[in-house]
Amino acid sequence: MLRRSPETILVAHRMEPGRREVYVEGERDRAFLNWLATGTPPAKAVVIPIDFVDVPYVDEGGNRERLRLFLAEVAPAGYEIRGLLDADQAALTGESIPPNAWITDLRDAEGYVLGEENVDIALRLGCGIEGVAASALINSTSEVAVFLAAVRLVSQREALRLPVSRSRFKGYIRATSTGMLVLDRSAYLRALLQSADVNLRELNRIDLKISETVEEISDISIEKIRHGKDCMRLLTVQFRALGASELADVAPLLWSSFRVDRLSQFPVLREILSFMRGM
Repeated sequence: MLRRSPETILVAHRMEPGRREVYVEGERDRAFLNWLATGTPPAKAVVIPIDFVDVPYVDEGGNRERLRLFLAEVAPAGYEIRGLLDADQAALTGESIPPNAWITDLRDAEGYVLGEENVDIALRLGCGIEGVAASALINSTSEVAVFLAAVRLVSQREALRLPVSRSRFKGYIRATSTGMLVLDRSAYLRALLQSADVNLRELNRIDLKISETVEEISDISIEKIRHGKDCMRLLTVQFRALGASELADVAPLLWSSFRVDRLSQFPVLREILSFMRGM
């Protein structure tokens, strides 16, 4: 993959006044924004995944952190270079956000397609599963997702580097025949600690911290807390238990369920589209 340096990108903007670029964390984000911008007036901005930028390796935070660092580096130049960052836990950690960054309306971009209507469409039209309430599935998903969010927050605050995003759910999180999730909390935490080389004698203390953090974040809107990719993985487990045994990933079904007429609910998305169209 050919990557451009931030310096090269700034030179291109200097040589081409009016150039507009929106940088995103991944290919799915690029496809989503380009799809939203289809129509009239045509988009004047190019959407580029951060993988195409030469940004130094980061120990933690992945593409989101790489995008945040890039945006902070190019912001002082004042060119039409913007980026969309997942909100993640910035509000809880006091993270510095560059002035040229948009923060997703919800916890992350996946949140835009995690509504009850989206899940219902994926269930009934995508998989032909009827007689199951999408709201019940989402409630079960959200309960486990809040626990995972608390694990992430404790891991970040204590520099534990627990690999939640890379962890396997099989054997630790399963779904019943009605799609309700069952979490083996102790076994899952033990596996995370072992993967991160954290002494297992810390298990009880960390478990207590996680419970305290769940309570801490309980008053925050669930849409601001649950990690979208976690929810996609959990819903895949649920859909498979309900009969969609050959479903590898529910994400494509959910992304294709987004309705453009819902844009009025998301001011950040509307602002991005206005920028992309030069308005």
